[in-house]
Amino acid sequence: MTQMNVSHISTLLLLFLVLLTGCYSENVKVHGTVSFPDGQPLTKGVVVFQSEKHVAKGTLDDSGKFVLGSIRIADGIPLGIYKVFITLASVPDKNFIPPPSEPDAMNYISLVADQYTSAEKTPLTCEITKSGTQHLVVEPPLK
Repeated sequence: MTQMNVSHISTLLLLFLVLLTGCYSENVKVHGTVSFPDGQPLTKGVVVFQSEKHVAKGTLDDSGKFVLGSIRIADGIPLGIYKVFITLASVPDKNFIPPPSEPDAMNYISLVADQYTSAEKTPLTCEITKSGTQHLVVEPPLK
């Protein structure tokens, strides 16, 4: 290889590494809470931030807190505007009596209003411009 070819390959490799590092470094750390209007925390479920290009998730803990991760747990999320919704926010219905044909069947009760359970229905959006805390308020299901 000539000195010129080695120089070009080195330059291209360096440019690739800078671009790769730059893309990954756009992730910012985001954490937050989810609560109901009365201040009670939502303690079950997964918070999902979804844009056209990215998805990040965080599992709610017993105090309603979450930390977002897009590839790995708590690795952050790229800057942008996201729809926010909640999945798996349900508990078993203790009053449900399974039919005799399905003795192990379960019925679940949602802890949040249906509008918060998918990207298509959610009224929640969030613009991520820097690391920080997001406070989300959701309505309980209609009774």
